[in-house]
Amino acid sequence: DGLVSELFGGSCGGIGGRMGQASGGARGDDNALFVLAMYAQFKWYADGQRVFVAQRYAAVKTAMQWMITQSVPYGYGLPYRLVNTFDEHGVMGDINTYNAMVYVSGLYAMRRMASYYEADNDTYQAQLQDAIEFAVGNMTTWLFESDGAFF
Repeated sequence: DGLVSELFGGSCGGIGGRMGQASGGARGDDNALFVLAMYAQFKWYADGQRVFVAQRYAAVKTAMQWMITQSVPYGYGLPYRLVNTFDEHGVMGDINTYNAMVYVSGLYAMRRMASYYEADNDTYQAQLQDAIEFAVGNMTTWLFESDGAFF
């Protein structure tokens, strides 16, 4: 389904789960960080040498789509009620700044990779642009002071 789950074969503070099975559950940063890691590889290599990312592009796109489906339908356009790597004590509100920033960064990275790998897919390009605009607008509304300052 596109979920990139943390903690394969283990758990924080001890051994848990089964080898090869995700035991960390859904987090608000893992998918976007996967997209950003692939984007770093994409940027590292010149055109024609991006085989590593090209072979994984379908998985990257699926991971980003999972994030979009965890964000857009809930009205914020940002990762909704998902813990993250730094938030081990449960969900702290509907949205949080770290997940929001990593998600928006991942959207921008995905848009750039999609423009390379799917240059003719106008529908997907528009979906990413809509997700970016929705997320950035709500991030400004919900996570920044009215004078534009961060809190």
